[in-house]
Amino acid sequence: MLQQGGYFSAPPISIGMGGYTFSFSDGLPMGSTACVSTTSFCGMGTAGIANPPTYSIYGGGFGLSLNQAMATGVAMPPVMAFPATGTGIAYTLSNLPTGARLIIDNGGKDYCAILTLPSATVPWSSFNTTCYTPAMGVALTGPPTATQIKFEVPSGTAAQAFNFCVTSLKFM
Repeated sequence: MLQQGGYFSAPPISIGMGGYTFSFSDGLPMGSTACVSTTSFCGMGTAGIANPPTYSIYGGGFGLSLNQAMATGVAMPPVMAFPATGTGIAYTLSNLPTGARLIIDNGGKDYCAILTLPSATVPWSSFNTTCYTPAMGVALTGPPTATQIKFEVPSGTAAQAFNFCVTSLKFM
């Protein structure tokens, strides 16, 4: 359940111990923007045009901390690691942006999977350090010990606006 200020503690986003939502992007003037709702697990923004070979314009998205206590004062509690379980992550999105990625970290390294359906289960072995070129990356071999899960809309040959919600998210 999403509580005021973007904190999740229960279903339909039943993953981890609870935590705050956040947005991320390469930022203006780079070309991408992102923001997240404080009342639902939704994000919107624009993924800018990619700029090879540096790719400093990478896009934007939003995420959720997996093991973070709810704030009781002014200071934001630290994000702790959470041992994921099962065989992967099941998700449902209200709208699937072109090229969207699901990202989970493991010991500080991000692993991503390209999403092709608005609702599916992504097995751990489909997460790769370079999901855009899997042969060059390293795949997960089992459940990670993670601090966050992110949904990213990467930059491409044209700018792309995005606006979608995560309506279900859980370890399977």
